[in-house]
Amino acid sequence: NLKNIKHLIGLENVNFVDEDLNDLHHSSEIFDGIDYVFHLAGLGDIVPSIEKPKLYFQANYMGTLNLLKCLKDKNIKKFVYAASSSCYGDTKKFPTSEKEKIDLQNPYAKTKFIGEEMVMRYASLFKMPNISFRFFNVELILDTWNIFMCSIQPLADLYINLLSRGKCLSLIISPSILNDAALLINEP
Repeated sequence: NLKNIKHLIGLENVNFVDEDLNDLHHSSEIFDGIDYVFHLAGLGDIVPSIEKPKLYFQANYMGTLNLLKCLKDKNIKKFVYAASSSCYGDTKKFPTSEKEKIDLQNPYAKTKFIGEEMVMRYASLFKMPNISFRFFNVELILDTWNIFMCSIQPLADLYINLLSRGKCLSLIISPSILNDAALLINEP
């Protein structure tokens, strides 16, 4: 949601790009000098994914694939992907191990999981260092002065730390799917 990042727009070391991930082009200058990419984009909700599976496939898989295509020759230091614990289905094991059986029960789970697999494939083929986080029930609330993130507090701390050290951040936001966001970090 754009209101969650409005306090970052206009900061000297933040480059805000209002563009759909599916419309990005590999020759775009926004990828020059990027070291880290935090790919938090996508649609996230199970019931709407059943009602609109094509929309979820376009946003969660095709958007990820296009972003990876744009970055494959950019020598980034790390690609961080926001996967989903929904790939485990209705597991009864808590805490859930990464080795738990994959049980893709809905379009949302399928699109996030195949996106994760594509990230791993690009890592292997194009030597793109990556990490994938399978988040469980993430809630995000941002305002002008505070960032509160329940299960992704470490990422919030990283963003704040990088901004305070003068790192340049680029935010790519999709106008058509307001949940889309990719964070690109430049290191000197």
